Amino acid sequence: MRYHKQVLTSVIMKEHNSTGIQILEAAKVLFAEKGYRGVSTKKIAEAAKVNEVTLFRIFGSKEKLFEETFEHFFFNPNFASLFNLDNLSFGKVLQKFGEVLHSFFVGNISLIKMEIQNQDLVMKKSLNKFPNEIKQILSNQFKQQKGLSDNMAELQAVCYMTALHGLCLNLYIFQSFTAEIKFNDCLDILVEKFR
Repeated sequence: MRYHKQVLTSVIMKEHNSTGIQILEAAKVLFAEKGYRGVSTKKIAEAAKVNEVTLFRIFGSKEKLFEETFEHFFFNPNFASLFNLDNLSFGKVLQKFGEVLHSFFVGNISLIKMEIQNQDLVMKKSLNKFPNEIKQILSNQFKQQKGLSDNMAELQAVCYMTALHGLCLNLYIFQSFTAEIKFNDCLDILVEKFR
């Protein structure tokens, strides 16, 4: 677990000056409203009240800007809370992962809907980064807490995450359940089944 903390912390901790944050704020709003393809760097620069050259100097490309916007607002805030799991019971660890995945999903509904409709590869790459990183940490937890082999630990992590993902899709995108179904009630049942 400590290895992952060191590696992943160095990957996600990128600081931006006020101009960079201004651009990220404008990009967040426009990407959420129009999707990756629906907005130009020129429009983002105008919304941020900077020159387009400044945007490219700081971020290099539209794809890199999208990735950093996603990491700054959605990935990092959710991901950081998974670093303090050492003193928790396995049930609490699973609960924490469920809550983080739920927050991530709810916070990104507009982007997830766009990704489902457009199958945009740039968007898909960024949206998949978060679950893949979580899968690594969760696999380690299954391995440490339950003494599973690498393959079985990864399989358990994927099954747990798939159940959570399906639940969120049905609750918030497809809305195929009745209003009486609540995420936290379902999460309690999933935690009980997997711990």
